[in-house]
Amino acid sequence: MTNRNYDVQEYRNFRRAVRNRDGHKCKMCSSTSRLHVHHIIPWSKSYELRFVVDNGITLCHDCHKKKKKNETHWISYLSSLI
Repeated sequence: MTNRNYDVQEYRNFRRAVRNRDGHKCKMCSSTSRLHVHHIIPWSKSYELRFVVDNGITLCHDCHKKKKKNETHWISYLSSLI
């Protein structure tokens, strides 16, 4: 699978597990609205980590947008939050 299919059970399970682990809150600002599950190591860069819960983090829309500018810069910081 190269493109994300949000309807695939494995992907739904991954997102659910990450949100549950993170208490359904953004790990950067603690917001509970407009949540996204973000791959710390990008989806396109690591096939093996695509569904690994420790490679996911819950971010609100605004925080997710902030880190989109420079994905690799954020890897260490986001990893430290989980």
